[in-house]
Amino acid sequence: MGMSTGSQVEEITAAAARERPSRRLARPAAPVIFVDGVLRHEGSWRAWLNELRWMDVPAIVAEVPGRGFATPQTYADTIERARMMLIERDGLDPDTRVSVIGFSAGGVGAVAWMRRHPEHVDRVVAVSSPLGGNEIATAATRVLGRMTPAWVRGLSQQESLLHDLDPELAQRVTSLVGSQFDGIVTARSGRDATIAVRELADLGVTKQFHPHVQMRVREVRHAAWEALA
Repeated sequence: MGMSTGSQVEEITAAAARERPSRRLARPAAPVIFVDGVLRHEGSWRAWLNELRWMDVPAIVAEVPGRGFATPQTYADTIERARMMLIERDGLDPDTRVSVIGFSAGGVGAVAWMRRHPEHVDRVVAVSSPLGGNEIATAATRVLGRMTPAWVRGLSQQESLLHDLDPELAQRVTSLVGSQFDGIVTARSGRDATIAVRELADLGVTKQFHPHVQMRVREVRHAAWEALA
């Protein structure tokens, strides 16, 4: 008594196999906008979009002009346009808040957008992003001053968008940082005491080349879903 027959076991096993693993993941609480950094890689958000599709979470990719060689304000404008496209495409309420996942310079752009439109944002996750300013851009800005290209200057410590960030907004930001070639130069540029920081090493992610963190590492995606849940 109480034991399953062979056919019942087979049915249970088949049902478990059909279940999509993503259904067991933390589910983002709001629609999601993805934004790349400099030199976007084709299909870079494919795995992310597929998982959100399985979770029935609306999502869209913001197409930053100039292959990402743009100022944080240009990123912010692009994200806002993507938000309006997402709302129209999916028939969402115009006041729907959205979350943004930005990779590298895209994370800086996401914070720029949040500062301009705090009423539109739920959460921001920055993946390998120089939120505190990357070292090369900081040094170039120090030497060249206003002669520094605007997009480089926007990634410098001097113009970090975390400066004077409203504490309530800071609570909505999570930075995922690694150890190798992270934040364009080092992981230090993705850390700040005002925001939540998750070390990729704590997720078992080590020695991943910069784009691979975005495109191929499942643990990074799942950490992002937790931050947006």
